[in-house]
Amino acid sequence: MRLYLVRHGTAKDGVPDAKRPLNKAGRKEVKLVGTCLRELGLDGFEIRHSPLKRAAQTAKGLAKALGRKKALREFRGLGPGQSTGAFRKQLSAMDKDLMLVGHQPFLGRLASELLSGGGGADFVDFPKGSVACLERAGKPGSWTLRWLLDPDLLG
Repeated sequence: MRLYLVRHGTAKDGVPDAKRPLNKAGRKEVKLVGTCLRELGLDGFEIRHSPLKRAAQTAKGLAKALGRKKALREFRGLGPGQSTGAFRKQLSAMDKDLMLVGHQPFLGRLASELLSGGGGADFVDFPKGSVACLERAGKPGSWTLRWLLDPDLLG
């Protein structure tokens, strides 16, 4: 199983936080990353996104680029301050590839916990618009980092 962790693109400043849309730079990040992911041939997975506007817009842009519009699902457990424990438990029962579009510090904490096999320090940081691909190794609960894509590398 592969897990694609995506941090939303750069958003406009302002309040309320939940309604902040992507700004021009964020839309460009999503387009560049979407094009790159399409060229990698990614396919066949559900895309879950946080209900916050910037994450939903990022997910929709990636779904469009990947031809996966019908695979979009809003998921409330991906907010910035959410606990990773409940999601990690769900993840252990999944076997299909999945893309999560969310926020820091949740994504960094989740990746750190999966890669280290438990709690501890957060050592994975997600720049805005970036994607990490983690793959579950042979034994349950064992994950490896396959690649990390930062939109700054694309243009």
